[in-house]
Amino acid sequence: MKRLALAVFAVLTVSGLWWQYSCRSTTQTNEPATPSELFARGTVAELKFADRVLAEHGGTCARAARELVRAQLWFEYGVLPDDASGTGAISGETVRATTCLDEAVAAGLLAFAASDHELVEVSLARTRELAGSHSIAAGHRHWLQGLVALAADQPEAMQQAIAGLAQATVEHPDSIALARMHANLYLRTGEGRRAQEILTAARKRATHHMGLAADEAIVNAVMRTQQSGVADLTDQLLAYGPDVLSPPDRARALIARAIVHIHMGEREAGLTKLERGWTLIPSWDHITREAALELALEAGDAARARTWLRDASMYLQAQQQEIFTAWALLVDGRLRDALAALAKLPQRHPRVAYLQGLALVEQRRMDEAVPWLTRAQKYLPRRVELDVALARARVVTGDRKQALRKLRGLAEEEPFAPRALTGLGEAYLAQGDDARMLGKAHQVLLRAVEQEHLPAEAMMQLAELWRRQRVNAPEGDAKALEWLQRATETNPHVPRYRLELALHLVSLGEYGQARPMLIQLFAEPGVDARVPMALARIAIVEIETEKTSQKLPEAFETWLTRAQENGADADEIVRIRARAARVSGTRRQQRRASTQLREQLDRLPTQVETRVLLIELLLAQHAYDEAETILRKGLRLVPDDLRGRLYASWAIIELRTGSPRQAMFHALHAWRRMRAEQRPTAELFAIADLAARLCIRKELDAQGLRVAREFTQMFPQHADGWHLRAWVEWSLNETSKARQSIAKAIELHPDTAEYHQMSAKIFARQGAKKRAAAASRRAEELLEQPGGP
Repeated sequence: MKRLALAVFAVLTVSGLWWQYSCRSTTQTNEPATPSELFARGTVAELKFADRVLAEHGGTCARAARELVRAQLWFEYGVLPDDASGTGAISGETVRATTCLDEAVAAGLLAFAASDHELVEVSLARTRELAGSHSIAAGHRHWLQGLVALAADQPEAMQQAIAGLAQATVEHPDSIALARMHANLYLRTGEGRRAQEILTAARKRATHHMGLAADEAIVNAVMRTQQSGVADLTDQLLAYGPDVLSPPDRARALIARAIVHIHMGEREAGLTKLERGWTLIPSWDHITREAALELALEAGDAARARTWLRDASMYLQAQQQEIFTAWALLVDGRLRDALAALAKLPQRHPRVAYLQGLALVEQRRMDEAVPWLTRAQKYLPRRVELDVALARARVVTGDRKQALRKLRGLAEEEPFAPRALTGLGEAYLAQGDDARMLGKAHQVLLRAVEQEHLPAEAMMQLAELWRRQRVNAPEGDAKALEWLQRATETNPHVPRYRLELALHLVSLGEYGQARPMLIQLFAEPGVDARVPMALARIAIVEIETEKTSQKLPEAFETWLTRAQENGADADEIVRIRARAARVSGTRRQQRRASTQLREQLDRLPTQVETRVLLIELLLAQHAYDEAETILRKGLRLVPDDLRGRLYASWAIIELRTGSPRQAMFHALHAWRRMRAEQRPTAELFAIADLAARLCIRKELDAQGLRVAREFTQMFPQHADGWHLRAWVEWSLNETSKARQSIAKAIELHPDTAEYHQMSAKIFARQGAKKRAAAASRRAEELLEQPGGP
């Protein structure tokens, strides 16, 4: 901050003397400045004056020196002397024959501007051959070498150029152009600190040089340091006209200011300056060009970046274009496409590591992301988005509390950093179900939705937050569904969001909505193993509820095979096959499944789902005594807070063995426990339905009504819950309340025939014959529709 404050002060104090200093062309001893001294100082005015001085000299090398001055003036600043005649007189045919070092360097500059790479190499070779001969800028061949190395974006070439410039700046310490190029190369190779040191030393020698101030602004902006100082300095620079600040330097000042705007959350102001700066960037300034492209992508403007990439195709190397193209895919949320594009690029490139790390975090592949992020941090320091991404990964792979502290600090210091708020919300959620942590997560994630570009992940985390509170918050399921739908709409390219939406619908028992989504996901490459597993479960559930034939679909085995190929848990596949055998298998298949489940229980005695499935299979085989033995053993082994489903199984055993009253008590007990365990809504409805109907059957009316009302209070968007409540109220002759309940069920699912049938019964009991008849007709219409129940 102190250094940039001094730079601002220098701009303020010196600018008033700018014209007087630039035009007098003398040293402080009033001795006339030589062309070499003028070239070394390197401002627009001094280069123009050197051009006029050299015009008075004769000789071949004097003319060559003048051409170098003009080429540098045009190349570095984008302007020509007042008398532009003769500019560009150096031709490619003369390069090999020239004996003037300045002519060879000038030819290289002009060839570079014309994208004549072969002639550039010829010129560079000739400059090496003429090294040591007379020149107004003997070290400037290293400037040309650095320019070519920057354009090639090849680390080895840049290191060679840095070595040459290190020697040249010692031999020619007054050359501002050499210092600027030296700093550019260090910045491009990730050694921003060295770049800052070089610019600081150069500015002490040339406080009047506005280009140095612009360089310092862009270096600090790119390095994400001294942001307030960058803002002050660039605001002062941009206040000057073109006679003080050249277009290329103005471009750097604009891009630097835009970087600060974006990082401070001032997106529109940043993009406006970015657009203005882009049009002024010279062809050779790849650092500023890439900083502009990076900033557009950081701001989430992939469309602008793609347009600029087309404009810059002649200036950027193919590899650079491919990296930015992959980055644009990442910004659009097309994570799979971005990773596929990055996989084709050199894996040691720092930006490839940077982008792969960010993409893998977005895919929640945290273990894979950490090595890439660590590597990227080494070569691209002070990137707050890398700090955020690594801390997000550590929430999953490391110390959650430490990761929370890190993300809290990052969100406070850099609230507009990409995913800082989403990461903090994730960290709060990772601490458990503490109400205080959940409240903080909710606040932070809502801010992320408002502030972030493409905040689908924040929406996903909000859905998870509401799912955790679904039992205690009546709107929990509906809110989770709403946020999952918004996440899917916000970023339709990420299959994970669509998968979580489908799985949530499965948990709600909305199989008809979930199935087509899962089938579509199954057809996509890299399918998650949970997709075919969910499709298999739905097929089984629909047989259990008698909504389809007793035959499994032909694709059932294909689904399980794909699930196994994609890494599904082998024990879970065994359980699914056991469920399939229970609902549609032969006696032999059921016995085999029972044997496999017993083997699982021997290895995993506290696995509740395996134990419940084995009990159900034994009941299907009428092995009631063994089923009860398996149950009671489970009640001894399974932790108390996980026994809810075992009590539900006990209710089924009692019901099958002729003890409905005892079954009712176990069902009520299971209902209370499964609520506390926050089991999926479809499971909770099944046990609530069983408990309520058994209570009515055994004339415990108040208990049955309480269960039905508790369920609709917890899950007010669950249509089957309202249908159950309507049935209970109708059974208890509370027809007015039953009418309200079934109306709510029909409002939620108007095309369910069963609801209209219940409505007809209620209207009939109330004596509303016409309305009962209308409800019956509607039920019949729905039953006759293709695919109707």
